[in-house]
Amino acid sequence: ARALDVFEANDLWALDVPYVIAVGMTAEAWPQPSQSVLPPEFQEAVLRGDGASGTLAPQPAWVGGRDRDQFVDTLRAAGRCVVFTRHTRTPGGDDVARSPLLDHVETRRVSEADRRRLVGAESALPPALRAVVDGRTDADGGAAEGDRE
Repeated sequence: ARALDVFEANDLWALDVPYVIAVGMTAEAWPQPSQSVLPPEFQEAVLRGDGASGTLAPQPAWVGGRDRDQFVDTLRAAGRCVVFTRHTRTPGGDDVARSPLLDHVETRRVSEADRRRLVGAESALPPALRAVVDGRTDADGGAAEGDRE
């Protein structure tokens, strides 16, 4: 990139940029879990508005649903590509779950070798990203089905 602009998620509204990199897409970071005595599964169903629970759904701006609005704005801002990043392990070696906001978005995970090349001294874009940057329609870049997340 010739330039990299850093925005908070709530500053992306109405922007139109070619590429967006969303950082911290873990279950603990985005969306921020609400402090509630209600089970998380029930909270999710209410916020999604599934079935009769939709009548209980608060306006997202009233509660933690703002994270969802910001996520949608992040997706809308990207004209060509959104890259989601997250860590998968804590420093202590525990697994970290991905954000549930990604559950309804088709994603493709880059291989560990591609990730190392991307952050290495002689960085190179993974084939799937290179295809998008180059404007090719073969955006899968040869990613194996097992690399999909």
